[in-house]
Amino acid sequence: MENKNSLSTIAMVAGLISMILALIGLIAGIFSRAGGWLALIALILGIVGIALGSSAKKNGGKGTAGLVMGIIGLVFSVIVGLSCIICNACNYYKALDVATSIYGDIDTKELQDSLKELDDLFN
Repeated sequence: MENKNSLSTIAMVAGLISMILALIGLIAGIFSRAGGWLALIALILGIVGIALGSSAKKNGGKGTAGLVMGIIGLVFSVIVGLSCIICNACNYYKALDVATSIYGDIDTKELQDSLKELDDLFN
């Protein structure tokens, strides 16, 4: 019986941590990814905790809390991840506009070669 209850507790804690990591992901995107994976773990454990709690005729409150927090953490992580993608795309086009205003019309192949050289330089 103790093991069944501990899965629900782990789901609840994982869901809570996933929500916190997703919100920290607004500052540093890597935390959003970690929060997303932890949210998936919370979802799985929450479902298992609810199923085991209902088969043991116990209240699956912790499992339900883990499931709900996992869903919220996953939604936060997806929103933060999408906002990072949108922000990076805006920065790319802004940099392209600045380069075009400085150097005039730039051949796309030439720009890609220059970006690859910069990427190689920093990696």
